Amino acid sequence: NQCGILDPTNPTAASWFKQVIQQEVLEYANASFWIADMASAGGPPMEGRYASAPNDGLAFHNSYAEAWARINRDAIKEAGRDGDCF
Repeated sequence: NQCGILDPTNPTAASWFKQVIQQEVLEYANASFWIADMASAGGPPMEGRYASAPNDGLAFHNSYAEAWARINRDAIKEAGRDGDCF
């Protein structure tokens, strides 16, 4: 089985996903809470290729959850919902 994950170090991908959060989660679903914890899934593959570390996925492996959380936080803030989301 194969799947893909978002590269949060790719500015285009991060911007796209912030839009998904803003439009689908915050606006359409009107959610104020969701789980954005990548650590529970074991994190990204260590052999992954990321914009910030194209040849060293292991180096980025432990930083992925922080970058993922930042995208979620920025989406909330940019949508003006930081006071009603947690």
